[in-house]
Amino acid sequence: MDKGEIQERVLHGALHSEIAAYFIGWRHGFVESHSAANLMEYNWLKDSGAIAYDPTSRRFAIAPDKAAESMKRLSEEIVTLLRAADRDRAKAFKEELCRVHPEIKALIGRLRGVPAEIYPTFKL
Repeated sequence: MDKGEIQERVLHGALHSEIAAYFIGWRHGFVESHSAANLMEYNWLKDSGAIAYDPTSRRFAIAPDKAAESMKRLSEEIVTLLRAADRDRAKAFKEELCRVHPEIKALIGRLRGVPAEIYPTFKL
């Protein structure tokens, strides 16, 4: 974004869409690798202040600039873990970030009636 490759509004829209997609996937659980990775990313973003949850309105707020910087730091941390090849340290990192906050459980409950997949039917 700093170099002008991605317009700010496009980046903001992508961030909102990506984070909203987490919740759809989480309705099926957290053990599948993509769901677990999304949970780690969500918690990393939340811990860095890039995502905030307001329990009164039951809404999330995303700080796109913080999110971009936070994702850069997460990528650096993952590369560092891979380079270190320390299985115990990587396991601890995963366990720390794979926690399910109450707001996630509540939102998933509210999404029960929303279809996860939509299959349109067209008459030809």
